[in-house]
Amino acid sequence: MSTLTIDSVTKEYGEVTALDDVSFEIDDEFVVLLGESGAGKSTLLRCINGLTEPTDGDIRLDGDSITRSNAAVGMIFQQHNLVEGLSAFANALTGSLNEWSTVRTLLQQQDEATKTRALEALETVGLLEEAHQRVSQMSGGQQQRVGIARAHFGERFIGLRDGELMFDATPDELTPALIDDLYGNVETVALAEERTTKTTTEPEAVGATL
Repeated sequence: MSTLTIDSVTKEYGEVTALDDVSFEIDDEFVVLLGESGAGKSTLLRCINGLTEPTDGDIRLDGDSITRSNAAVGMIFQQHNLVEGLSAFANALTGSLNEWSTVRTLLQQQDEATKTRALEALETVGLLEEAHQRVSQMSGGQQQRVGIARAHFGERFIGLRDGELMFDATPDELTPALIDDLYGNVETVALAEERTTKTTTEPEAVGATL
């Protein structure tokens, strides 16, 4: 079992502090790093991969400091684009690709436990009632939340904001309040107002089925 230690890491670019005294430790587990653009996620990953050195602090893999590119550490750059033709629920389910084949994922042939996790993830980000809405019909903020829901298949969640560690949470501890605090609650307010309007004009309940 390998252990990655982030010990009081700070990274400065001139007068800009990209990371500010960040510390945590990861064993063999699937960890999801959350945060808005500019929160320090890419900088932290570059430090872990040895592509850049911290201004202060230390990064260790199994006790050995990482000061340059390490064959044991890989970094994959990718766009986390949603499939606009699919529903929020279907997009959230793609987070289980590490557990299910691509074909079974796209056909939504996962077991009920996996589908329940996807619905719970959408509930966490405040989109359960929009589970079967196509993401192409959603606002930018809602689409961002679908992307977060897709990552709730992780085992642990670390939130960064303005270069600082905001939280280090298990799936059970990752609440809507934590996400609102990390990303801001503007979209949450908009969703609440939208739901109030729906309740007034469309009193029937909207359900999400497995």
